[in-house]
Amino acid sequence: ERYKDQCDVVYIGFSGGKDSVALLDLCDQVLPVECPVIFSDTDMELPDTYKVWQEVQDRYEGSKRRFLKAKNPVPALENWYKIGPPSRTIRWCCSVYKSSPVEKALRDSGLSKFKRKLAYVGVRSDESLTRATYDEIGEGVKNASQINAMPIHSWGAHELFLYLFKHNLTINRAYRYGLPRIG
Repeated sequence: ERYKDQCDVVYIGFSGGKDSVALLDLCDQVLPVECPVIFSDTDMELPDTYKVWQEVQDRYEGSKRRFLKAKNPVPALENWYKIGPPSRTIRWCCSVYKSSPVEKALRDSGLSKFKRKLAYVGVRSDESLTRATYDEIGEGVKNASQINAMPIHSWGAHELFLYLFKHNLTINRAYRYGLPRIG
């Protein structure tokens, strides 16, 4: 309600990890179906992430919610050779393979004309020291024209998994191999 007059589009971000699966389920309960789900396909995803993307679309098939895939047309490895692989200190990946493709997907779908956006994102404080400093609402954090709403920011991993189990939601198999984060 607070931002509805300040933004021309609201969308739900999706990465294929546990946080975005839980976030989508929560958002689907309260946000109108006009709010699309946007999967940022970085071209560096694990095979199980694509399976989760398909399973999630199948789960919400009757809801009439739009599911969009945002993808940079340049393969990730091509940019790795030019720039070097993304790392904690060289963070070109998010802008090139997430933010810009999402902007283009919104524009191409007719949902946004470069105005302000409200994105619901599955970011939690216990994922990193940097994320622990975020507020639940972040204005211009990674994109000047975007407000990030992080409704599960204060959830711990145990709360998240309990929610996923309780609601019988898809869990990316990559977690079974010991990966702490996906997407």
